[in-house]
Amino acid sequence: MKNLLLCFCLSLPVSVIAAQCEVSDLDLCNKAEAGDASAQIILGRMYATGDGVTQDSAKAVVWYKKAAEQGDAKAQANLGVAYENGYGVKQDYAQAVIWYKKRLSKEMLLRNIT
Repeated sequence: MKNLLLCFCLSLPVSVIAAQCEVSDLDLCNKAEAGDASAQIILGRMYATGDGVTQDSAKAVVWYKKAAEQGDAKAQANLGVAYENGYGVKQDYAQAVIWYKKRLSKEMLLRNIT
């Protein structure tokens, strides 16, 4: 019984990933779920535009937010746009400003370093 339970638990993440990530590229899904911000942005863009998946702004926001919370400037800008326009989230100008400011602070920091 313990072996059966262990097998079930080990196989669970793959099925959960497949349920959350509806693209055919399982490697991309695995990278995104593992925290790869670049993969998360790609998935966000796919859901935002309907490229290879059913267009779903709310799912796009989920993936953009995961990358944005890691400090990714592109994802932060995309979240700002989503909140400003109500794409996949309730329109919220205050949240849009927060994400735009995070994006701009990162850009300014990078300019000062180089």
